[in-house]
Formats: sequence, C-alpha cells, structure tokens
Amino acid sequence: GAVLDSFCENFNLQTDVQFSRRAGGAIYAFTSLPSTIDTLSTAWPLIVRQFMPGLGFSQSVGSGATEKIAFDNARRRMLSNRNYQVAESPGVSPAVALAQRTGRPAIGQADSDGEYLDATAVMKAKYSRKKGLITRFCTSDDFHWPLNLHRRGLAQSRRRQVPLDENVNDFPFQYPGQYLAIIHIDGNSLGQRLLSLGAQAEVAGAKGFVESFRGFSDTIEASTTAAAAAATTAILLPNSDSNIVPARPIVLGGDDLTVIVRADLALAFVRVFLTQFEEETKTRLNGMSLDGMTACAGIAYVKPTYPFHLGHEIAESLCGLAKRHSKRTDAVPSSICFSRTTNALGDEHSGSALSLGAYALHQSQSLPAIGDLLNLMAWVTQASAASRFRGLLGLAANDPQDFQADYQRWRDLTLQRERRDDRKAGAPATEKLAEFDGLLAKLNPPAPDPEMRAASLPTLGDLLTLVAVKCLSGSPENDLQPTPTTNAEASHA
Repeated sequence: GAVLDSFCENFNLQTDVQFSRRAGGAIYAFTSLPSTIDTLSTAWPLIVRQFMPGLGFSQSVGSGATEKIAFDNARRRMLSNRNYQVAESPGVSPAVALAQRTGRPAIGQADSDGEYLDATAVMKAKYSRKKGLITRFCTSDDFHWPLNLHRRGLAQSRRRQVPLDENVNDFPFQYPGQYLAIIHIDGNSLGQRLLSLGAQAEVAGAKGFVESFRGFSDTIEASTTAAAAAATTAILLPNSDSNIVPARPIVLGGDDLTVIVRADLALAFVRVFLTQFEEETKTRLNGMSLDGMTACAGIAYVKPTYPFHLGHEIAESLCGLAKRHSKRTDAVPSSICFSRTTNALGDEHSGSALSLGAYALHQSQSLPAIGDLLNLMAWVTQASAASRFRGLLGLAANDPQDFQADYQRWRDLTLQRERRDDRKAGAPATEKLAEFDGLLAKLNPPAPDPEMRAASLPTLGDLLTLVAVKCLSGSPENDLQPTPTTNAEASHA
C-alpha cells in the first residue's frame, strides 16, 4: 500500500487514478487519461522489480465505453498475458560474485555468516525486520515474532554463541521434534459475490462500478485482518513463550491467509479465524446487500526442516480439497482439511484412505464436524481406558487387518475392566465403550460396527494426526465466540 501511494504521489496521479482493488497482490486502476495509462504501464513494472525483485507478475490494459467494459477487456487480456515470461535484467560478467543458493548476482552478504545474497534475499531480509504485516495480527510491541524455524536456545550462530535471553528470533517450540503447521485459508464463493456486485453496479450506472468494487475489496480486507487479529489474541498470544509468539505470518491480503503456527495451536487458531471471518463478513457485507462469506482452510503438519515451498503446496492443496468437499452442497460451509507429512515427498496427504477429507467448522449435514473429532480426541487422551487405544492408532495406519483384531481385543479388555470397576463403583459396565461408540457414530453415521469395519478407519487416521501433533483438545468452544464488530468499524469498511 505504501509503495503504491508513494508511486502515485511522485507521478502526481492521486487525482487521475481510481482503484477498485489494491489488495491480495492485485491492482485494478481506472483512468480516462492516455498519458496516465502510459505512466502506469511503463513505470509500475520498474517499481515492482525494484521493491520486489524476483516476484512474478503480469499486467494488461483494456479500454471501453464504461468502466465495466474496460475492466472486462483488461481481464481477458490478462489471462493471455500470464503465459508470457517477463524479461529480466541482462546477465553479469564472470567477475561478479554469485549467490550460492540461487546462482544470481550477489548484492550483499548475510550478517551471521557472510553468505552472498541476491537482490531477492536482501529485500526479503529487509522486509522481515519490518512490522507492517505483524501489526495486522497484533499491534502490541511487547511480543516478538520469530524469524528462524529452530528451537529456542539451540539455534546458535555459526560464528558466535547467542545467549538464550537474546535469542528472540528462534521459534518457541515446547520440545525437540515438535511439528510446525503451515496454514492456508481462502474465502469461499468470492466469484459469486463479485457477480452479484457487478449486477448491482450495472444498475447503479457506470460511476458506481469502481466505488462498489473498491468498497467490497476494502470490506473483505478488513474482515480478514479482524479475523486474524482475533485468532492471534485468543490463541497465539496466551501461548507465547517469554513473549515470543509461536507463529510467523507469511501472507495476509484479500480473503487469503498464510501463516506458520506451532502445530498444537494450529487447529484452534483456524477455528477462531473461520468463526470470526464469518461474523465479520456477515456484519460488514450486510450494508452492501450481500450475504456473509465462509472460508476453507488447509493445515499441513510438517517438521521444521521440511522445505517450506513443499509444505505450502500441501497446505494449498488441502485447502482446495476442503473447498471441493464444501461445494457439494448449495450452502457452502466453512471447512478444514489437515494432514501430517512424514516423508520427504509429502505425497501421502492426497486421497488418503485414512482421512475423512474435510471437516465442517459447524454441524453440517454434508460434512462431519471438527468439534466432534476433537471430542473424540479428548476421550482418547483423557479416558482411563484409552491408554492402549492410543497405541492402536499407529497400527491402523500400518496394518489395518491386524488393527481390527487388536481393536476387538481392546474392546474386550476395556469391557472386562469396566465390569471390574462396576463392582466397586456401581457404574454401568459399558459406559465408556458406549460413550466412545457414540462419539465415533457422529463422524461415521450410521453407528459404528463393534467389529470395526473399514468405514471407521478414516476417522482414526485423522485422530492419529491430531494425537501425533499434540493438538489442543477438550472443549474449545469457549475460544470460538466471535468478537462483536462495532457499528463504526462496519461503516468504515
């Protein structure tokens, strides 16, 4: 935002250009002056390369009798322009040092070990120290946001030892080997909202097109930011370690969010975000005669050493899978899809037989509810009869046939133990098993077969994932109450 504002100010474009969108990595600019079009189309790509070297982008220009016609023409050209690679700067002479990681010309060195860095790495390091993105999650200066995916106190510089109390850039893991979660969240049915908005703009006339879309873009941006701040306040800040937040924001723009979170907090963070996002959009879009929005989330549980770009691809694909499950009904619910990656290829998340796929944020007729899965996990992690059952979960993933036999043996032993306890306390002999079967039935209707047919194995595969990452269990509904949006905030958006 600041770069674009400075660009318009330096070229005296403040009054010549109107923006219907300037968020989420996209800019829609409208003007009636040919000279302004030339300035935008020639100078802006240079600014992008200067401030964001290495970032792929494309642009197009369209014209028409109305703003909507011009927009449609520009968008059609954009679809074809994406197929063309933007020319890069000429190569350099052999005397120039190269960055070891990329092979591109080096323009600086890392402070820690003197590694040569190219323009992209230098700018990323520069922006990592700025707090523009951080302040949208939390405005307090009392908290530190880690930069390194190392366990705090163990990641030392290659050239010097860093005291524990100064090592604020290292991730606050709870124990060695703990998982990270890469979260990607995307809004649902955004295209339908834009079609409805376009129809309203046509009724309002040409002058209403830019204003309507700019208002909608700002509203979605404000809703996403408010939801991220609410999830941070409810989940991340209370679980900080010495005021070091167990998360690192990556992207927050439009209806998209990408963030790295400590694995045990990821699902709780997502649930609060989705709940607040629904509430925010419902309140803010009501003034534009539009319905509220839902969103889908993908959570990729990976080890800290797992390549980020691969983990991000998994999170995006899981989000897409959740969207496909949610769109099976007319009323598209918010949903969550997650997976734990245990191999270097990260391919076991796609179409896993030990996963139900997506879980709805709330109770739904088309999808199992994530709250029911967490209730089942709470039973597994707290019930006295569940200690041996937790060991069976790993067997379910490795050998389903042996698992069924061991599962039946677990039921028999549990029943015997309860009958023995029944003689002491007078409790019903099948109370724990009945509670377990009831929880499982909500996720696998109709009621599960006591002999544990394969239909219930997907639920247990998802349960294994949550147990492995030590996901927060219990009754998280207390953390999911949406924060009310004030009238001033809604009208401002």
